[in-house]
Amino acid sequence: MKKKLLFYVLTANILFFYGCTPEQNCPATTLITFRGVPISFPQTGWEIREKQPNVIFNGDLYLNSTSGNTDIAWFLERGDFPFPLQDTAAHLREREVYGITFFLREERDLTDREMAEKVKKELGLKGDFVLKTKPGRSLYHYQEGCLSIITSMLADDKGPYPQVSFCYGFKEDELFYYASTPGQQYSD
Repeated sequence: MKKKLLFYVLTANILFFYGCTPEQNCPATTLITFRGVPISFPQTGWEIREKQPNVIFNGDLYLNSTSGNTDIAWFLERGDFPFPLQDTAAHLREREVYGITFFLREERDLTDREMAEKVKKELGLKGDFVLKTKPGRSLYHYQEGCLSIITSMLADDKGPYPQVSFCYGFKEDELFYYASTPGQQYSD
């Protein structure tokens, strides 16, 4: 009995600390609307395109659109390399979305912590964002099942600004890489 209980506790901790990956059959997320954009996982690039016709396909990795003063990038799983030439519709039907990032350049007056509080309030999240750090990097992380929401800071020639990302099926170490290089799903 004790061994069985220990097994369940260890399994729960592993899933809590490392999240899950799509290969682990992550359950579908509840629909969230952030800044007027409906977000749910899993879905393909084509499903995004059908629901949001203003989204423009751009390259193998992401879809890009602009909603007001907020830049939005949708990130698709990678295909085979070298990338086969195929029509855009076929490509979008085959690739699932694993993340969406909002680049909030018009909200430069907010820190990543303040943005985390704002997101929590806007979405009515029950839990808190947790500060996670690595040397030279930090992010605020909220997790519900396989959905991670992160806030972090990026910078351009005008200075730092917050970004908010919704990621599906990421391990914790992948979140840092995604936050510092939006759309990249690798760990370092």
